[in-house]
Amino acid sequence: MPNWQRCCTTSTTHHPYLDNRHMKNRNLLGKHRVRIAQVIFWTLFVYTFVISPIEIAPLEEAKGLLGSLIAALGVLIRSLSAGYISKNTYLASRGLYALTRNPLYFGSFVALLGINIIIWDPLFAAVSLLLYAITYIPTIRGEEKSLAGQFGDNWQTFKKNTPRFFPAFWRLHAYREIEWSFEQWKHNREYNAVIALIIIIGLLAWYAN
Repeated sequence: MPNWQRCCTTSTTHHPYLDNRHMKNRNLLGKHRVRIAQVIFWTLFVYTFVISPIEIAPLEEAKGLLGSLIAALGVLIRSLSAGYISKNTYLASRGLYALTRNPLYFGSFVALLGINIIIWDPLFAAVSLLLYAITYIPTIRGEEKSLAGQFGDNWQTFKKNTPRFFPAFWRLHAYREIEWSFEQWKHNREYNAVIALIIIIGLLAWYAN
């Protein structure tokens, strides 16, 4: 083989060790994506209110009250969804899942909007919404791939009829309530979202006053 061919062939050959290391790094990032986003979010929180403090309106005023109610609505959406989803057991398609395929993540989005209304800071809004996107978009895609393999045609029908994210309120006729389970809510550890919201609202109320 001529030298020039040997050189080109060598340069286009993938090194197994480098490929495996790249895959491990990517899997590690994917596995801890949520934790990393949480650390960055709380770091942003500290920067916004401790290192470079901003002023926010008291929560009892209109903007603070509106933001608090919207944030609470987001957590309520999450709780209603978590009370009747049993992961890897059956395909959830009733209740709020008749309106959106991802009511849990939509609830998180609504809660984040509420918090941003309270804080009303462009930097905080930009970074927090970016964190939300890089955390949940890959998560949603990965879960959908898993559901497609697990539930086959049932998933395809559900996917065809139900929006991925924003609720289809015109599909209220398809809404069928099922029994909400407190035990299932606890099993899904949704109390973490409630606790987190209480802590954040409490800190913001203390800071504003």
